[in-house]
Amino acid sequence: MIENDNTFNEEEWEFIDKNYKKGGFSRILIAKKNNGRINEIIVNQKKIAIKKIKFPGEIEFNEIKNLELIKNKNKEKQISSIIDYYGYGTKNNKLYIYLEFIEGDTIYEKKKNEYILNEKEISIILKKCLETMKFLHQNCNLIHMDLKCDNIILKHNNNNNNNNNNNNNNNNNNNNNNNNNNNNNNNNFDIKIIDFGLSQTIGELKTNHNGTYLFDQCILNNRSIVYYKFDVYSLGFISFELFYPKQFEEKPLTLTHINQNIEKSKISPIFLNFIKKCLNTNLDIDGLEIHPFLNENYDNFENYFKILKQTPLKQIKNQNGIGENNILRINNSTKIPSENKSKMIEFSEDFNEIIEKNYITNKKVVIISNPNYNINLNFFFKEVQYIWIKGIGVLDFGKTIYNNKILETFIYEGEFNNDYIIEHYLFSNVKHLILKNYKNKIKYGSIPENVRFLELSDSIGLEVIKTFVNLPKSIEELCFGCTEETLKQIKREFIHPSINFFIINGKLMKFSEKNELEFYK
Repeated sequence: MIENDNTFNEEEWEFIDKNYKKGGFSRILIAKKNNGRINEIIVNQKKIAIKKIKFPGEIEFNEIKNLELIKNKNKEKQISSIIDYYGYGTKNNKLYIYLEFIEGDTIYEKKKNEYILNEKEISIILKKCLETMKFLHQNCNLIHMDLKCDNIILKHNNNNNNNNNNNNNNNNNNNNNNNNNNNNNNNNFDIKIIDFGLSQTIGELKTNHNGTYLFDQCILNNRSIVYYKFDVYSLGFISFELFYPKQFEEKPLTLTHINQNIEKSKISPIFLNFIKKCLNTNLDIDGLEIHPFLNENYDNFENYFKILKQTPLKQIKNQNGIGENNILRINNSTKIPSENKSKMIEFSEDFNEIIEKNYITNKKVVIISNPNYNINLNFFFKEVQYIWIKGIGVLDFGKTIYNNKILETFIYEGEFNNDYIIEHYLFSNVKHLILKNYKNKIKYGSIPENVRFLELSDSIGLEVIKTFVNLPKSIEELCFGCTEETLKQIKREFIHPSINFFIINGKLMKFSEKNELEFYK
């Protein structure tokens, strides 16, 4: 609900500060409503932030529309991390938006004063951001489109401030606690997401470059479909800004800035992996929510590992509108329809005929369960994005895959010849590569530079592991298995120095300061 006549009347307000904050096109006023009510909402004498905008345009009125939607949807969910909205008024070509007043500064404002956060505190903020994003996406069908540190207010809880004052009195001589005192005991805080002027409905076309952090696909294509990746990508930048000890000198922050600074920093491998997951938009919000960086219970890592492996198929299905009705399942008795418009095809174990070109044409997902690999595909795979070949046979890769430049995921469960070396041109654009029985040595360039997730055999020998130094630096997760004796002999120098996230024998591991592998605890 909004003001009945939409007219702003100064006489109805008691102004506390008419110049609380200024922006490029707006000013924040602090006031109390004289009668304690705004649009039938009882606010009593609490402070209200009035966002005053001169000559408002489409973006400003879009914010009102979005705030109204969020307010109505939030009546049931009660998400505390979104600023409360009470209505708006207009007067003399000026727009006045009535909002909850928050005691606190944006993270950007705090960072200007070298506001240092540790990784535990950062994980708390990011959890709250994800909770808010999930509510916006799933309940409001909205993408924020301009998530950044400027639009996140850090709000300290009152009881925390009292505790912190006591801590300051008791620890004046304790140098080890200086950072905690400066940070106001950040384990007990909340956030508020603000500024919904650029927010758009999921599925809409984005035909402009409005927004702070836009991935290349959006910048290069003037028409992009609005979906969750916009906000996930922004979260990667927010994560880095939270980690960086002061507000970054360059604005807006770019991927180049991050790449130049993050690798040489003291960031933990697990946090670095979380940032890469956001920037590469590998995971949706459900996957990010259970990322190990945000969850201390590493014993539950199997669930995350499972989602990590399932996500590529899920994303390709969503991108191509593939539901159960669009999947063609083939066995020996199946007749291929002449009008075969399905985008996904799955061959059963009892299918032993040759897979012809017309079976694969226009398919985005191909799953083959026949262990005999009676396949004559050659260049027929050129439009496929996801291939999963099950079974225990030996496939002649050279005759099967023909430099498919759009193939994103390749999973092969069969065997390899003892001397087989992967040729990188076969998977030039693959990002998700699972070779369940590959245990041969890796030569430089055999794994393509675009691979981010790599899973190899669960019985890798030490001599093969020593060749992991030849793996590409693009890899975000390296998964393999080995004996306990081999595990004890693995050294950091055996693996490419840019690879820091290891899943060995199904467990999340890292290198200790003594250069030895150990489990996350």
